Amino acid sequence: MFEADFQPLGIEGLDAALGGGVLTNGVILISFDPGSDEWVFSSEIIRNSLFKGEYVIQMDFDHSPEYSLNSIIGLGVESDILKDKLRAEYKTGKLRFIDCFTAESSQDKIKPTRFTVILDNPYNLSKLLFTMKQVRESIPSGFKVKWFFSNLTSLSINLPVQDVIRFCRSAFRIHKQFNDQAVYYVNRGAHSSEFLSIIYQLVDAVVELRTREVNNRVLRFLRVVKNQFKDHISSDLTYKVDKGKIIISLLK
Repeated sequence: MFEADFQPLGIEGLDAALGGGVLTNGVILISFDPGSDEWVFSSEIIRNSLFKGEYVIQMDFDHSPEYSLNSIIGLGVESDILKDKLRAEYKTGKLRFIDCFTAESSQDKIKPTRFTVILDNPYNLSKLLFTMKQVRESIPSGFKVKWFFSNLTSLSINLPVQDVIRFCRSAFRIHKQFNDQAVYYVNRGAHSSEFLSIIYQLVDAVVELRTREVNNRVLRFLRVVKNQFKDHISSDLTYKVDKGKIIISLLK
């Protein structure tokens, strides 16, 4: 009988909402509202993965590798020892970047490094998929790898929806092929319900981050709406960011 293997993401309240974790080779979609601090989830999950000895590959259309690295090291990390450890993980190649931001930005161009690939045309999907596989194959065998993709909305602004969907199918196959876990982000309000429905079906787990105004203040809450091979669907959970860390509690 088939028995699924699950792996926690490393955020206590989120893992509880997921019923303990997500498939080891699962694709997780974080579907967010603007203002939901979705990038803090990435930073915390990436840190936890690195501290467990995993490799991390981040593909980012929204921020430069320098910005992402500073967020990973700075947000919620008060110990200088831990900050130095995270810097060391980057220098030794445990944290790698596929930079889809720099070529399209007006910032000063930077040079690629040993562990950062800068794509001159990130919207060439064949080249993007080739680069994903190339970077993955450069990692020594026997290590767990976690991917982060930020975000599908930025990709879809410049490409037809059907091309983005085909890209997702191909990218997800790469993750399954290597038995990797991957976290993808999408700005829910920027897409049609039809597009979201298709993407929701393609992934193994969906976490929605929502915002709501209550008594003139913004309330942030999350809900797990899908987790493959688990019947555990969460109620709404409020969360806040305190000193760069996510604190999740029951919605009252």
